[in-house]
Amino acid sequence: MKGVASPVDGNYVSAHMSNTVNISAARANLSKLVESAAVGEEIIIAKSGKPKAKLVPYEAPPRKKRIGGQNLLGITYMADDWDGPLPPEIQQYFDDESNDSTQSVDDSR
Repeated sequence: MKGVASPVDGNYVSAHMSNTVNISAARANLSKLVESAAVGEEIIIAKSGKPKAKLVPYEAPPRKKRIGGQNLLGITYMADDWDGPLPPEIQQYFDDESNDSTQSVDDSR
């Protein structure tokens, strides 16, 4: 079955829901073929009458959907005082570490 209208000067090999264009016509009319593909046409590029490639519309990969209002880190809940001061029994471990590391740096000089 022949194509009805050609985006490339009638250089069809065949057409069935897609246009087949020989490689030299495709080379000469690549911009037109890309525009045709962008609006939904499938274009088969043939060499010596044998299909070699298919030019199809670009489809962006589907975006991953966030689950349950998660942010990028997957955190779904943060306390209002998450950045508040630590309880003294926990804070002492941080203070002791900073004091110990400072002393060991001072001792090594």
